[in-house]
Formats: sequence, structure tokens, C-alpha cells
Amino acid sequence: MSVEEKAMPVEEFCQSVLVNVLPVIDPNREGICIDVGVGTFAFYCEIFARLRFNSIAVEPRPVNNLRETCDRDHITLVETCISDVNGIQNLYIATYEGQDNLNFSSLVQDGGGSSAKTIQVESMTLAKLLDRINAKKITCLKLDVEGSESNIIRQFAQLPLALMPSVVMFKYGGGDTQKSGNKGWSDKFIKATLDCLNVLKKCGYNFSLAIDEMQGISKSIFYLQELEDINLEHILDDGAIYGNIICFQTCSEQVMEIAKKYLPVNTMAQKKEETSIFLTVSQREHLIARVLGETKEMLDLQALCVQHSIIPRGVIHVGAHEGQEIELYQSMGFQKILLIEANPSVFKTLQKKIDGFPNVQAVNCAISNENGTVTLHLTLLDHSSSILPLKDTLKIYPEIKEIGQINVQAKTLDTLLEELQLDPSEFNILSIDIQGAELLAFQGATNTLKYIDAINAEVNYQELYEGGGLIAQVDEFLRLYGFERVAITTPYHPSWGDAFYVKTGITMSTLGENIMV
Repeated sequence: MSVEEKAMPVEEFCQSVLVNVLPVIDPNREGICIDVGVGTFAFYCEIFARLRFNSIAVEPRPVNNLRETCDRDHITLVETCISDVNGIQNLYIATYEGQDNLNFSSLVQDGGGSSAKTIQVESMTLAKLLDRINAKKITCLKLDVEGSESNIIRQFAQLPLALMPSVVMFKYGGGDTQKSGNKGWSDKFIKATLDCLNVLKKCGYNFSLAIDEMQGISKSIFYLQELEDINLEHILDDGAIYGNIICFQTCSEQVMEIAKKYLPVNTMAQKKEETSIFLTVSQREHLIARVLGETKEMLDLQALCVQHSIIPRGVIHVGAHEGQEIELYQSMGFQKILLIEANPSVFKTLQKKIDGFPNVQAVNCAISNENGTVTLHLTLLDHSSSILPLKDTLKIYPEIKEIGQINVQAKTLDTLLEELQLDPSEFNILSIDIQGAELLAFQGATNTLKYIDAINAEVNYQELYEGGGLIAQVDEFLRLYGFERVAITTPYHPSWGDAFYVKTGITMSTLGENIMV
């Protein structure tokens, strides 16, 4: 097993916490998120970007995979170390099982798995970094710099209040157990960890989480302002190995409740009795895919069109979110692309993304079976928002919770095309993903369906949203308009998936005529 595989549980757990709390702390994405010490795996900068934050990756020796990730997700990559020095410093190259390992390299000679081998790298203070990236507000600062974390956190005392990160996560320990007193648990590094906590306490941070690798995953919640004398015994077991501490500067009851969904309240008396409820790697993949619109073994739209001899002309995408499919649609040769998104805040991002695509049009409204005003139920992560209330989703994905409601304009698809003066015959593909309301949209698109050759739709086997149409109902309705389901996949959970429908030319009316003849 590689060092990366051994390390992943802690990072997976921490990423799951941040995925759920950051959108609540900064719902309008006003602040930036900074990943200092990215390493070669568990890219927090990638998570930040997929949550639609302005993401900064700081790494003195970025691997090719990181460069590719930054290019793909529009992450700003700063190739430097962060310390208390502006200039050139020695980076001590770590070794692991006889080979160089960038994850443990450090500015401190005895930090991480550092050896005597060094290279010279650029170094800058936190203030200089924030000036370089023109930071106005910081939502999250993640630090993993193999023993130099305290050199960065001490600089918080000089930061203006406006630049104080809302959330700080930093690494501690490593190399052995706490009770051994070796490596990352030597007096020097224990003092550095305590210095971090004391500085954060003085800066007003309070609600905090400690996530450790001990016996799988060990977790605790503590409050810095309630600790008169900060000692690791207040936070960690003597069997602690390494992990991350996450501290919140200001923390609403909602954020604490979200954190407690993952972490049982873990006072010292309760520590021995705690039970793990953290997201596994598989569960996290499901959650990220569900709420961020990623794909994993989903249907291949282009291949299905080729298979069924469908030549793309125009596509209507209902529930377009941030336009993740624009590049796919362009590559498939669509002449017209209509993207429809109900959530006003998400629509702002979508509008920016379509700049430079003259054949793409975006509209901000909900699609339903009637024209009027509907309630959009906003969820913790916006890809799961719907005009229908949550139902079985709460059981299957307890992390997805409603956080508010807004009224939005709703139109039938037929009405919208008419108002936009768009010829429905110019569109022959319909893609729809509106969280349980797909059947309502089809019911309001009876004219548009006359011109559609294929439909790519999210479908549900359970009532994930109250009143949402199930796959049997969708199949039955689309069959009335000549469509047959030819492909389906449910790679994440048996309660939902994606289906592909193709027009066969046989409708219930033509079938009746054939029978009469």
C-alpha cells in the first residue's frame, strides 16, 4: 500500500466536512479558498473549485497531475512555499521507503520525512501571497507544510480582520504515535501545534474539529475559547498518529449541526464510546457526483446518438446548472444550444460560462407543466435544489438538506420557446435533470416533443422528491409521444440514474390507426 493510500481516509473525511460546511459559510462564494501544500494527491484545491469557489493552489514543486487539474478547473497555481521569509529557502526533500516523496518535503530539516537532500525554492510570507492573488476575503485556508504550519499561522496576528480566514485547517503529528514522542510528536512539533491553537484562540476562533488516523479515524469536537490551558490531552488520544485540525472563526448553529452530522460530540468522557459515521470514499464519490453534477459510468450521449443514427442539430438542456456540458455539446456539432437553469445564483455562473459561444443561449426560469410562480427549494449543495420538496433523498443522502426557499418564475417548455421566438424544429435533443420534476416538464412540452429525436433524462425509482414522477410514469408518458427507453444506468444508487429515450415513430394514436386498418 502506498503512502497516499494510507493517508486517504483522513483527507476523505476532512474533504467531506468542508464540502458540506463551506457553501453554508459562504453561500455567495465571496471569498477565496487556498490550498497551501497541495502535494500529489487529495487535492483540496480541486474540491474548492468544484464547489464554485475561486481556488488557489500553492505548491513549490507541482506534479503534472496538479498542473492538469489547475488548467481544467481554472485554479490559480502559485509555485512557491509559504513561510515567514520572503526570498529563497532550502526545501528538504523527504524520503519514503528509499524514494523521494514530495508529500513529506519541508522547509524544516527534521519535518515530515525530510532528508539532508535539498533544493532551493521561492518562499513568501502569507501577507505577500494574499497581495499577489489580490485577496479580499478568505473562506478557507488549508495548510499542510510538514511542520511549518505554525510559521504561517503566527502571521494571523498581523492580518486585518477582513482577511482572517473563516475556516482554517492545518496538519499535525505524523511519523509515529503521540505517546512515542518521536518525529512529528517531538517536543518541538507539539509546541508548534499548540502555538497554532493559541494564536487561533487569540484571533477569535472557537468551534473546532480534530480528525486523526488513529484506529481508522478518530474524531473530536472542542471549543478553543473554553480551554483555559490548551493541551493536546484536551483534544487527542495518546494513540494519535497524525491528522488535521479544522477551526472556525465564526460559526453558526447550522454549521455546527452539519459538522455534528459527521462527528459525534466528543468530550473526553465520551471519547472512548464514539462511533464512526464518516463518509467512505465511495459515499463521498456519490455525494460529490450527486450535488456537483459529475459523471461516473454515466450514459455516453455522443455514442448513443451515433448508435441510433441521430444527427445532432440543436439541444435543449433543462436544469443546465453551470453548463458543464457546453464543451460536449460543441464537440458534438450542435448548431443551437439552449440552457435553462432555475436557480438565480447558479445562473450567474452559467451566464459567465457561455461568453464566447454565439450558438449558446441561457435562460433563468423553472420548467414545469404550468406557467406561473413556483417555490424553488434550495439545498445545501445547489445541484440538488428542486421545485419539489425533498422526500426519500433525506434518507439516502442525509447530507443534502433544505436551507431555504425562493419564488421563481416557471414556464412550460412550449411557452418558453414561443416567447423566445425559437423554432422547436431546430432542436432534436432534449436533456433534462431537474430533480424529480422531469415528468412535469414533459407534460408542458407536448408540442416540443413532436420535434425531438432523443431524450437524455434523469429518472427515479424512488420518490426522492415529493410528488416526483417515477420511471414507470415517465416511460408511459413518453411512449404516448413515440419514445422508447433504449438505455439506462444507475451507477451511484439504485434509487436514481440516467435514461436515454429514442423516438420510434410509433405513438399511441398511430398504433390505434394501425390496429383499425
